[in-house]
Amino acid sequence: MSPRTRILLAGYFGAGNLGDEAILGATLVQLSTALGDELCPTIAAYDHNAVRAYHGPLDTVDVWDVRALAATVASSSLVIWGGGGLLQDHWQVPVEDLLLDARGGVPAHLRVPLLAELKGVPCMMYGQGVGPLSHPESRRATALVCDRLSAITVRDQASAHLLRDCGVTHAPIAVTADPALATVPAEPSVAHSILGQAGLGLACRPRLIVAPRLPPDGSRAWIEPLVAALRATVLDRGGAVAFIAFDHRPEGDEPLCRELAVLCGGAPSAVAITSWLGAGECAGVLATADTVVATRLHALVLAAVAGTAAVALDYDPKVRAFASELGGAVPTLPLANLAALPLGDAINGSLAAAVERRAVVVEAVCALRARETGNLRTALWLLGREERPELGPGASAAMPAERPDREAELAEVQRQLTMLRSSRVVRLVERYWRWLGRVRQQRQEAGSAVSGSRQSRMHHRPSAPAHEAPVPEPTTGQPLETTASDPWAGIPEIELAAHDRGAAGVAIVLSGTKLIDSEGQRPMHLALTLARKGFAVVFGYWRWSANDWCPQDRLTQGVFQVPLDILSASKEMVFNRFAWCEHRLLMVEFPHPSFVPVMEEARARGWTVVYDVLDDWAEFHRVGQAMWFDEVAERRVVELATLVTAVTPALEHRLRRLGAATVTVVPNGLRPDIATVRAPVELARGEVTVGYFGYLASAWFDWELLVATARSRPSWRLYVIGYGGEPDDAQLPDNLVLLGKQPQSELAAFAAGWDVAIVPFRPEALAAGADPIKTYEYLAMGLPVVVTGVFPPAGAEAFVERVEGLAAFLEALERAAARPAAEIARRREWAAAHTWDSRLDSIFEAFSATRATAARS
Repeated sequence: MSPRTRILLAGYFGAGNLGDEAILGATLVQLSTALGDELCPTIAAYDHNAVRAYHGPLDTVDVWDVRALAATVASSSLVIWGGGGLLQDHWQVPVEDLLLDARGGVPAHLRVPLLAELKGVPCMMYGQGVGPLSHPESRRATALVCDRLSAITVRDQASAHLLRDCGVTHAPIAVTADPALATVPAEPSVAHSILGQAGLGLACRPRLIVAPRLPPDGSRAWIEPLVAALRATVLDRGGAVAFIAFDHRPEGDEPLCRELAVLCGGAPSAVAITSWLGAGECAGVLATADTVVATRLHALVLAAVAGTAAVALDYDPKVRAFASELGGAVPTLPLANLAALPLGDAINGSLAAAVERRAVVVEAVCALRARETGNLRTALWLLGREERPELGPGASAAMPAERPDREAELAEVQRQLTMLRSSRVVRLVERYWRWLGRVRQQRQEAGSAVSGSRQSRMHHRPSAPAHEAPVPEPTTGQPLETTASDPWAGIPEIELAAHDRGAAGVAIVLSGTKLIDSEGQRPMHLALTLARKGFAVVFGYWRWSANDWCPQDRLTQGVFQVPLDILSASKEMVFNRFAWCEHRLLMVEFPHPSFVPVMEEARARGWTVVYDVLDDWAEFHRVGQAMWFDEVAERRVVELATLVTAVTPALEHRLRRLGAATVTVVPNGLRPDIATVRAPVELARGEVTVGYFGYLASAWFDWELLVATARSRPSWRLYVIGYGGEPDDAQLPDNLVLLGKQPQSELAAFAAGWDVAIVPFRPEALAAGADPIKTYEYLAMGLPVVVTGVFPPAGAEAFVERVEGLAAFLEALERAAARPAAEIARRREWAAAHTWDSRLDSIFEAFSATRATAARS
């Protein structure tokens, strides 16, 4: 295959936004038509599975993996930088994030064209809309990077003018049109099926379809006049309204659509369409409407493609700009000061003149589609397949006289990038990303299957939680094929057994880890404790790929295991099946955005929802461990929870800042048999023998402190049991011994040969919020404990000493090793009172107290 046909498409793809996926889908169809089998596309994806669910089994590269992204750019013949309105700064992001691991905003989006320039690969802006750009830094960064593009096509004249105003003077600019205009609507039978499944009365007329969104400032003042106008113009006349979601992120349109449907009276006259539709399906649905009311730009675009009359609610200049290109057939009202009467008049006018306006819209779309072909023709020109297309309005030739100034600016950016990469912090981050790349490669080689079924489309497929092992635990038992063919096989058995024995209730546990005894994390222990207390338990676990299954080896204990992506997509399977249970509990163990709809459904059905906070997820995200984290989503998780619990006071304070009115501190615990020595283990001893077991990620494990301790005390012996990281120093002191990962059941045998146990974590915010389970386990084994970074459990201060710095650490270890043997029994006695049974009892008591308070108020 010719390397000239290898194309990287980068934008806002795989992020749950229908408009961006419409652009990608239309672009892929056009490229495939022009290049045939020679086309070899790769998609820069926010979520690989979301891209493949929409568009099929495409090659993807992680948009946040800068090294992989740079390698893909370098191997491409062309970079197509598209995907709607990327360059807008409703929310200002520091421009220096261009040189860092930016998570959004203008700097993050400019990274792709900057990489293309540095790699010498042609890159074009493909049919984008630009703006608003209000901040001087955003405008300068846009000019600096965009002026190096091989070509620019924009979807409207205003975008061309804004780029020129920002200082883009060299790159040729052509005004084309939005690529999504090439979308082909689905057949009416498909659209009617979608409407029917949503519960809409198909005989109700007139029919309006509304595509709402919250504006960037979060204002909700427009909701009341919208509902009033819909009642007056449609609902009170026996008509129907469907609210259709375009943005499927947790903070996107789905909750808003459901809320509006309820405010308008609910089914069958008012429904929410929240399923993930393809662009053609959505256009087909809009084609069945008498009028569309659109706040979403691409709802307006797809309504035009469908030939449907529309009313635009303008929250952004791009909505007004596109409406103005439809021949005056689409009235535009400002969302900021929306009033019911003018909106009602606009809707009535659109309904009355629907036939005439359809004709005007169809004619305008034909002209726009002709203009839109300029996007593809420009790409083919850059690939050497066509002559250079004639530039459209707003274009200008490059001005060579000013190019040296731009080259000097780019050289300055490259100089800053070189300086940044030479810093120690970035070298450490790069080492982490190299490690993560090796892990990803191992998983890819192990194979993965991407389900194309609509039910597998989660809001975001969970990426690895911070405590997941780098390599998945091998599974045994039930064959994977049997599990994959029916992921819910076994759930009837669980329900029947629960019903027959009069179960105490049902509990769903959403866990970032699998239910593996050798791991011993809090979600696993709480799930098994719930089962022992008579609950039927549905344990949702995170998995690396669609081929990654846990065996159903806990059915006799009353525990059913199911992947989180399947559970989130088919949550009704559990909610409906266990509706008869008096006590229904949903425990959320980490705040993944995809859990928000599950929590909303649970609350609507009367379930008790507990957000059980184990760690400071924002800090994990900051150090690159929890890449799925979104604070907006966590705030929503807090809002939806019936009860919020935290393992430490530090986390309690953080949750109150996020809006939690009441937070109950429920620390970690231990399993009573953790201290049982099943078979002795012989270890060489030192003058003082120190030990650690647990996860070893360098983001929080202080390898430098441990190495320095070993070198400072060569007569001592230090043992480290665990996995997940390695020290920077390849030459470890001989008295620092790494034993690797060991089964949890054998830890006590190793610890029996230690004088002191340690938790050597870095003294940072990440550790300050943690409550290591190992601390409780050490005490159950009778050991004195010295910690850094974390705090002793409440009441254990006499047994756990917290220090900072090497000198204090050494002194504390010496003191601990000299403790009298009589204290061993006291440590074990203290630990025995802190089992997982007692922790679950505390959660139940906290809920009872919360319910009693609510009843009195």
